[in-house]
Amino acid sequence: MLFAIFMFPAMAFCKDFPDLKLKPAGIFSGNEKFYYSIVGKKSNKESARTFVSCFIENGILTISDSLNNSSVDVDAVTLKPIEGSWTIEYEGRYDVHSRFDADSIFVEASTPQGPQKVALPMPAGLVLHNDELLMALRAMDFSIEKQKTKLFIPASASIIDMVVIVKGKEKIEVPAGKFNTYKVVLDFGVAVQTAWYEVEKPHRMVSYDNDVIRYQLE
Repeated sequence: MLFAIFMFPAMAFCKDFPDLKLKPAGIFSGNEKFYYSIVGKKSNKESARTFVSCFIENGILTISDSLNNSSVDVDAVTLKPIEGSWTIEYEGRYDVHSRFDADSIFVEASTPQGPQKVALPMPAGLVLHNDELLMALRAMDFSIEKQKTKLFIPASASIIDMVVIVKGKEKIEVPAGKFNTYKVVLDFGVAVQTAWYEVEKPHRMVSYDNDVIRYQLE
């Protein structure tokens, strides 16, 4: 999935926090679709709509975002990424495909400047794909205040460190209604974003704010 493009190097600011642990049992099941309106932060007006689907088949969870033309397959038990695809139109068309194995992340891209390839060494511990991040965090332990993980960014073929911070519970209202949520801050060292997850399982993502746009559950 999603929602922002990061193009900055990994940081060491999160080394003292426990590793992020995800327990997807009871969170993902069958075929889900979540519909979101997208509101510009400056205009405070709806600029687009999208739906995010989470589909499980043969032990693989596929997470897709219709607006971002992104799709990522992850192991349904561990949420470790297997492969992903992502397309963007920006002064030409960019198609990025990523594949994960035990030792490496392989990235192939079709760009207006021609094909590109890179192989990144796989770091130790959990590495999440950017396009699964917001849905994968539904399976986190919201009772832990701060946890660290690594994030693969397909747009820049890079891996960054991040800290997931649970700020507590907050009541918010979106087009789908009023919700009691966990407010979760995503700290990338040089950028901060916020997501709100329903307190009740399966912890639907109710809203997301990257300081440019805001997703709101419909």
